[in-house]
Amino acid sequence: MIGAWLLLACLGARAAETSGLPDAAVRRVAALEREISKERFGRVLLAETAGVPRRAVEGASVVAYRGAPPAVVFDLDRLASESEWDLELAYARALSYAAQGLSVELVESDEKAWADALAWAVEKAREDAAFSAKLRGALRARAADPEAPSVGELDRLSRYGARLLESVDSFCLAVESGRPWNKEAVSMTALSDFIDRYGPGYEAIAFQKGSPYARAGERRYPAALYEAALALKPGGGLAPIREALGPLETETLPELRRALERLK
Repeated sequence: MIGAWLLLACLGARAAETSGLPDAAVRRVAALEREISKERFGRVLLAETAGVPRRAVEGASVVAYRGAPPAVVFDLDRLASESEWDLELAYARALSYAAQGLSVELVESDEKAWADALAWAVEKAREDAAFSAKLRGALRARAADPEAPSVGELDRLSRYGARLLESVDSFCLAVESGRPWNKEAVSMTALSDFIDRYGPGYEAIAFQKGSPYARAGERRYPAALYEAALALKPGGGLAPIREALGPLETETLPELRRALERLK
């Protein structure tokens, strides 16, 4: 445990709060963070999320990020039993969501989280021969049978990695299609266009709380789009989102695709 915390201190970050976890879980998380921190990108994710508490919950995911209030949450039963590689990959993805810290749910946030988990996996594969063989095998299997049901985090990651090897667009479509349906999620493009057209006052928008739609004359928009636009106004508009996501589709994903090609 001390090694992980010292590493974060060297990066100028304070240790993440784990006071809500039982001792066994604290030790498990510390061991997990030691593994994550072996790769440069893992150290970045840990440093960026050092101020985000770690909490215990009961749920379907072994580890996830929840934004209200912000926390990385663990299912303690699954934390004790999940395979090491699946747990590491799930944690890297949860840390990406925590680092983004977005106040609205965007499909691009999922793309960023899967891309960050892939980036960490590629770095790990360069140093860990056993993991490299497993990842390369999983990518080949997914390329051969892309529609097979996903089993575990590594399998899901490989599904998206195989799509990225096809193209950036294939990756984005696969992530968007694979996310649980959520009426509150919006796309960055739709949100940006909506803000440009109607913001900052949104006087042209007619909306009644509880309605599924917001209207501007004959135009009808999902209520989630309007509510997301309103939620962004106090926090600097789209600038924090653009900073959190970075040049995702123009630089991050193409560079990651090239790294995956070298891995093959």
